[in-house]
Amino acid sequence: MNYEKLIQAADRCVLCGLCSSHCPTYQLYQIEGESPRGRVMMSTALIQGTLVAEPSLIEHLNHCLLCRACEKACPSEVPFGAILDTSLSHLSTTSWRSQLIEWMALHPKWLQKLAVVAAIWRSLRLPLPPLGRASIKLLPKKQTAIAHFYPALQDKIGRVGLFLGCFARPFDLQTHHAAIQILTQLGYEVMIPPQQQCCGALSQHHGNPQQAKQQAAINRSAFGNQPLDAILFTSTGCGVQLIEQSEPGTPCIEFCDFVLQSLTLKKLPLKPLAEEVMLHHPCSLSNVIQGSNAVEALLMTIPGFKHQTLAPGCCGAAGSHRIREPQTADTLRQPKIEALQQSGATTLITTNYGCALHFAEGVELTGLTIEIIHPATLLFRHLKEPPLDPDRLLDE
Repeated sequence: MNYEKLIQAADRCVLCGLCSSHCPTYQLYQIEGESPRGRVMMSTALIQGTLVAEPSLIEHLNHCLLCRACEKACPSEVPFGAILDTSLSHLSTTSWRSQLIEWMALHPKWLQKLAVVAAIWRSLRLPLPPLGRASIKLLPKKQTAIAHFYPALQDKIGRVGLFLGCFARPFDLQTHHAAIQILTQLGYEVMIPPQQQCCGALSQHHGNPQQAKQQAAINRSAFGNQPLDAILFTSTGCGVQLIEQSEPGTPCIEFCDFVLQSLTLKKLPLKPLAEEVMLHHPCSLSNVIQGSNAVEALLMTIPGFKHQTLAPGCCGAAGSHRIREPQTADTLRQPKIEALQQSGATTLITTNYGCALHFAEGVELTGLTIEIIHPATLLFRHLKEPPLDPDRLLDE
């Protein structure tokens, strides 16, 4: 969207304030600069050059979680996410934390090395801060490789690509392996191009849209070499970026939504779930992709599935927000940790790795015994006869 169209879209904001009650930062600070309409006004003035990027303005814009709950609530359909991303590209300063996280996302080899170091650290039981302990808890038991191709284990009904992401690529292998096994069991060939890279969301939200476009082009090229029915993603934060940066052609679809629509899902042999779980719907899933119903419907195919759902509202993870604004992130997470504690649930299900890591840190700090997994992992564990243990999958 060019600047002229963006300004026209921003002008649709009638300052009604309906968005404010849905905005986590406005609820915390109760000042107009922390509200969606306040940020729209500041962003528009910044883009037009009528407002200088002073420290207070930068602070208000950087505080935004980009949860986009305001977009969902806006009767005028103002594209808040696009407006804020554009305004951030006009800021000349980026925190060193943002730069470091973005650099790591763009250099997957270093992330892989970091995962190996983390595994060694875990085996030696060396001390770590809570976030480090949380990431290690989510780390798979073995750093097994991901193959480039997996054949269908039943009669072939299609071929899909699987997007792995950057941080999730080495740190969320459990989810990827589970997704592969479910898809191949349903009759899909699974392609995993090694050339794929970060989705570009971190660059986009750090005010670097050109880098985000470059990442999108790399991923389109990586997945464009083979005819695919769909490109699937398991982390919904990445999924939003993939969908919004996609071009006509192969659709990008959230994993649970795709599996729910599979013609062979009814043939998937599932054993009952004996305990109640807690379900979390990330902002990326509920506000943008709007796939919460699909996730719940898929999990309902597990016999005896019972769940509670965490109250809506951003948990505070929000991409790099957890690192940039830890105090705000902790404040937003706390009510959800308390709800988990009161529920007595021993398993939390979420579709976004960033949220999973943020929750894992909160669980670690509170001393709760709660496992945090993706719906794909829960579904895989309830296959009556799993075709293969994910921890034993090896590269071909």
